[in-house]
Amino acid sequence: MLAVFVLAGTAASGAWGLQEQKRLSGRPVMSREERVNWRMPALALLQRPKWSPVRRVAIVTLSGYLVFAILMLVVRAVQLAIAR
Repeated sequence: MLAVFVLAGTAASGAWGLQEQKRLSGRPVMSREERVNWRMPALALLQRPKWSPVRRVAIVTLSGYLVFAILMLVVRAVQLAIAR
């Protein structure tokens, strides 16, 4: 059963990698000299990156997990305080 999931995950990763490679192949290529001389633009000039739906779901999930963990710690602290 585990082998099936590993195989499916490997196939999905390979398909995603090929799709990304096709998407990125249309970008202009920088010469070696341009890469060496490139400097980071001023932070004030940069736009905020747009979050993908997957990233948004991941952040909301992790935030929910953090809130749940904090609530569980508070519950445990109250239980310990009442038991004494």
